[in-house]
Amino acid sequence: MSRNPFPTTQMQNLWKETIEKEAHARLMAFNRLRGKPRTRSNHAEVVQHRRDLNKQALLTIQLPDIPETRHPMLKTEFVMASHSVPPDDACDDLQDVGMRPVLPLVKDTLYEGYSKLGRGRKLYLRMRNDKKPEDKFIYPLCSSWEYGWRLRDALGQDGLQRPKYASYAIIEDTFYSNQGTGVVHDGCVMQH
Repeated sequence: MSRNPFPTTQMQNLWKETIEKEAHARLMAFNRLRGKPRTRSNHAEVVQHRRDLNKQALLTIQLPDIPETRHPMLKTEFVMASHSVPPDDACDDLQDVGMRPVLPLVKDTLYEGYSKLGRGRKLYLRMRNDKKPEDKFIYPLCSSWEYGWRLRDALGQDGLQRPKYASYAIIEDTFYSNQGTGVVHDGCVMQH
């Protein structure tokens, strides 16, 4: 309730009675406790009781035992075992997604150094990313790969030569036309 800057007599009497009641209650409590030893707040006891209950609850909850045979091989043994897998078995998963097997030279970069120094997994992923999808996969996995798939075969081995002082749009020069579909015959574009 906000303070009324212009209190009425009735409101003033209400506040006066409230203050007197509070003072009377304090005096009665003082008289009732006079001569008795003062007690501390029970808050500390309540907190200690809760801690004891929590300790008991934590003691009843036990985590399952972790088996010690989780990692039976040392890292060097694991690396040697992974290198000794026959290539036919290793390529089965890759063949399921139509992926060509990784070259051993590229695969060995995984085990040399670590990513923070630009080696290891980081170098492996960069080398895999530098390859064109048609070099990594046997067939296009999604429809967006069909545009430009084996474009080098369609253009010939020379393909489009990059201009020395300008850039070119490979899409516009191969199959895109602003004015409808165009068919290329001997270097001439014929509009339909």
